[in-house]
Amino acid sequence: MSVEAVTLSEEKRLQALQSLELMDTDPEERFDRICRLVQSILDVPIAYIALLDDKRQLFKAQCGLGEVSETPREGTFCDLTIRQSGSVVVLNAAEDPKWKDKPYVSGPPYTRFYLGFPLHTSDGFPVGTLCALDLSPREKVCESQLGLVGDLARVAETELALRDTLSTQALLLKREKQLQERNEFIRRVLGRYVTDEVAEHVLSSPEELHIGGERREVTILMSDLRGFTVMSDKIGPEKVVRILNHYLHHMVDIIMKWGGTIDEIIGDALLVIFGAPLRMKDHARRAAGCALEMQLAMKGLNEQLAGEDLAQIASGIGLNTGEVVVGNIGSEKRMKYSVVGSPVNLTARIESFTIGGQILASRETCDQLGDSARIDGRLRVKMKGYDEPVYIYEIGGLDELQLPHPES
Repeated sequence: MSVEAVTLSEEKRLQALQSLELMDTDPEERFDRICRLVQSILDVPIAYIALLDDKRQLFKAQCGLGEVSETPREGTFCDLTIRQSGSVVVLNAAEDPKWKDKPYVSGPPYTRFYLGFPLHTSDGFPVGTLCALDLSPREKVCESQLGLVGDLARVAETELALRDTLSTQALLLKREKQLQERNEFIRRVLGRYVTDEVAEHVLSSPEELHIGGERREVTILMSDLRGFTVMSDKIGPEKVVRILNHYLHHMVDIIMKWGGTIDEIIGDALLVIFGAPLRMKDHARRAAGCALEMQLAMKGLNEQLAGEDLAQIASGIGLNTGEVVVGNIGSEKRMKYSVVGSPVNLTARIESFTIGGQILASRETCDQLGDSARIDGRLRVKMKGYDEPVYIYEIGGLDELQLPHPES
């Protein structure tokens, strides 16, 4: 157990918690995924992320707790953990004088082992915990396991701080005299958006903060790692996290360079929009250039993975251009800037035909690329929802960006 306690300003801590706008909200996959990884790393039946207000510990994400969504805060492991500067480890609660008489130790669920890390906002206020429970005692926790769970706690803090990060970026865009007028607006809005482009768009157009959207021609990029789900089941969660972190680090930088807006990151899959919220006349060329640079970057990425004794990976990318609805989608309590329409579905189906290292695009995208695109082949495929076969095209190059020819 960490012995260094911290002095809390409860009033300021609760204000920081309130500013996150996460209490009493629906579960989110980004937090659930962290809990599943903790379960796997420590081989425990229960893992959870708790947010603590003045009376409750609310489970923002949990695995193994059934239908339980919250418990009283007083006297819990989490209540102690948020007061510490580091991790709290209880190897056998039944033999620990501090815990043995607690109802959740002496009675159901008969907790024995506990590991918890405090979760802080970007301003340093502890607002929650990342925890693991076991019903059997343990003799020790390996340093490698402790390090991995600590890393996941930092990831959880990053997820909690997304809103604060966007707020900071927005503040840099506005002159001093505008800050006071915009502060309340920033606090309400930016927690619902996750990209710089969307944040800037909303800040410059506050009147658009309502459920609804507009029709816009965009180019959609979807990518997915081929065979990664099967690979993930074989190589263990630690290596999965390392591979994905390397992959996403490279790909996100490339996407941002070409002006794409990342709509979704789901595991190893990416959904990227070109042409919204920022209008682009050359959205198809940007998407194709981005896809080519992503594929060209895979060689260097795999060399890096090999140097760390990690598995090699290959991605398939689908492109499609069409008119979609872009805008705020969701509810008054939780909304996001996104894109919907049949072109999105078609992009997903095009991407599903790709093999590793390949880029397939619709005729609509290729028409906008013109003669500057190198087309390496054409496929005639049958797709769900289409009465007639659809032609899709393999893109091998655009201007100076050239993939190796298929015969090479």
